[in-house]
Parts: sequence; C-alpha cells; structure tokens
Amino acid sequence: MLRFGLWQGNPLVGDIKGNLSGFEQVIRDHANGMIDVFVASECYVTGYPVEDLLDRPSFREEIITELKAFAERIRDLPPVIIGAPWPIEDKWHNAALFIQNGAIQDVRGKYLLPDYGVFDDSRIFSKSGLPGPMMILGHKIGVMVCADMWEPDVAEALCEAGAEILLVLNGSPYEHDKLDERIGHATARVVENDVPLIYLNM
Repeated sequence: MLRFGLWQGNPLVGDIKGNLSGFEQVIRDHANGMIDVFVASECYVTGYPVEDLLDRPSFREEIITELKAFAERIRDLPPVIIGAPWPIEDKWHNAALFIQNGAIQDVRGKYLLPDYGVFDDSRIFSKSGLPGPMMILGHKIGVMVCADMWEPDVAEALCEAGAEILLVLNGSPYEHDKLDERIGHATARVVENDVPLIYLNM
C-alpha cells in the first residue's frame, strides 16, 4: 500500500505563490524515500474560503500559471495530491489535482457543494459529477473533497469503481463538538464500503 505524507498546512487566502512555496519546502524536506505521495488540503493553493477572489480573471490565471510552475519544479520529487480551484470544461470547480512528472495528470471536482453556515461553495463553484478513482502509482485512490464524505453517494461510487482507499481533502472550520460528528461520518463510509479512509483537514 502507498505511504501518504499529509500536510496539515495553514494557507493564507489569496497567497498562491506563498502557499505553494510552503508546500514545496515541506516536500523537499521530507522527500527521503519514506513517503510515496504528498497530500495538501482542500483549496490549499488559494486558501479557503476563496469567495469572490475567484471571480477575478487575473486570480484565475495566477492559479493556473503558478500550479503549472509548481508541477515543473517538483518534477523529480514524489507525486502530489493538492486542493485548488480548477477549470473543468470551462467551469471552475473546487477540485483535487494529482501532480506527477512535472504536470497535472488528473483532476476530481467536488460533488456536494454546501451553502449553509459559513459555506458558500454552491455560489462560487460549479458542481462536479460523481467521481471515479484516480490511478496513482498503480493503486486506485478514491479522492473526495470535504462535504463529499458526509453523504454515502460519492464514496459508494468510488468504491464501486474499484477504489482501494478513500482520501478526503478538507477545509472544514472549527466548530465545538464537531470532531465526533466527523468521525461518525468517516466511520460510516468505512463500514459501508469496507475500505480504509484517510481524512486530512487544514
């Protein structure tokens, strides 16, 4: 099985270069053969919630330009899964990107877009379809973005398509007593699908 290096970073909203630079340094500091895949959280590239910054064309261009440059800089390092806003078929999604060999190899968008409490995803992002797993170093990894873990549909679709493990990227804010609720949903997905689950929050 793969060995995941989970970076529970604290990205600054809007600081694309700084956020990517910080993660790159983490990768370089720990690229010692003990970690197969490095993982950063939901919307790590831009910080979260990104809100109306994503409406700026210059900000969108910077996301694409800086992520492609980051991918090239880590070409000879282990692969990465990272959360970022990303265009899929000309619409912007809250996505998880798989980066390897100097390029963005695969992308999965967030299916469930919350619009309650502090969340505004349904206004900012386009909804993605039910995802299939990513093929990463010979393994099928079911990558989900935050709220996708809270209902059974996404995990079920991923596992029906052969996912060996579920990996959840989160930008979930602090809320008193919410930890038990998170663990409850994660446990339910594991029991329903008989696969392990990794949960990474900011």
